[in-house]
Amino acid sequence: HPKNPFCDVCSRSKLPQRSHRRKRLDVDPPPDSFGEQVVADHIVTMSVEDQSWYNDRYAIVVYDRATKWLACYPTALKTVDHTSEAFRHFAGRAPILSLWCDNAPELLAASRDVGWPVSTAVLGRPQSNGVAERAVKRVVEGTRALLAQAGMCERWWSYAARHFCHAHNITKQGDYVPWALRHGQGQLKGLVIPFGALIDLKPTPEKASLELKFAPRVIPGIMLGYDIHPGGKWRHAYYVAGLTDIQAVETWKGNKFPHVQTVCEVLFDKSKPLVFPFKDTCDHQRRRLELPLVTEPLPSPILDTPKVPTGTLSPLTDIREDPTGSGSKSGGMKRNPTRAQRVMISTSHGVRNHHPLNPSATCTQKFEIPKDVFLSVHGKLLALPRFPCQFGAP
Repeated sequence: HPKNPFCDVCSRSKLPQRSHRRKRLDVDPPPDSFGEQVVADHIVTMSVEDQSWYNDRYAIVVYDRATKWLACYPTALKTVDHTSEAFRHFAGRAPILSLWCDNAPELLAASRDVGWPVSTAVLGRPQSNGVAERAVKRVVEGTRALLAQAGMCERWWSYAARHFCHAHNITKQGDYVPWALRHGQGQLKGLVIPFGALIDLKPTPEKASLELKFAPRVIPGIMLGYDIHPGGKWRHAYYVAGLTDIQAVETWKGNKFPHVQTVCEVLFDKSKPLVFPFKDTCDHQRRRLELPLVTEPLPSPILDTPKVPTGTLSPLTDIREDPTGSGSKSGGMKRNPTRAQRVMISTSHGVRNHHPLNPSATCTQKFEIPKDVFLSVHGKLLALPRFPCQFGAP
């Protein structure tokens, strides 16, 4: 029966959940400046294999609704100190007027620590925190896409997530570019390099001191991200890793990883095709199937033999008697038995104690074989069945 709105029993037992349809007009006017309304949420990895090279298992995602500025801060611990540090790095010197988040204790304590006014979503209702949930999903999907394109393992996700957020901020979102809206300086003045792409870099001084005197001043490497300062500012520095460090075997021992350098001199030619050094190795391991080599010899096939009609002993003429009359020591039999002689009847049929040349009536009646068909080859009882079959078959 349908719910009766005037019935107390129906109201208690059939109370529906409130819908979360998109509203035509927000309660408050949409924000138009950075910091007017900010949302935050956590990324939580569920497995130990999802840890980054720095043992990061969590990430704090912060999103500004006015400028669509997106930032991600990987962290190893889900603590108030790490969350407060991420909030200060996101805001810089700009004031934050409102923060919207769920009821996570770390977010609430960190908002009080940095002095941000906070509003919380309804506990157990993720629909009331839809903007933050969508920002988290966008970062996870973008990080996964960068790793797949570069062919790099999942433990690089902490660099890939920050690289994706920076790429999001310098790319046109709708009608505006978040970088231009926040800084008011137009497009980013610098190289736009995909994550994991091949580049040429000038190593740091401690690395350059190990190079030969007349060696090239740059070495090949891969792009890992941009060094973003608090407030979203960039000082033309890149996170890179040299191919020589990656190829060194000892760098991967003991849960270590290649040394990541922060450099300012990077060469990247946009006119040439993109090269991802990890891609070929990743595709070879994940998209190919290598079967083990077969070292044992294959069994020989069973050959067809001529059928023997009932009562016909012509195939045994060359087996029982020597047509040449040479009188061999084997009683007129050939020394090299033919394939017909290798048809052996198992001794489990009860014919083991019978004389090879004098089979009993029970034996011949059981197998329906004439007495003169039985042969003796090397002391074993052999017979040729009257019914047609393949030699070697049971």
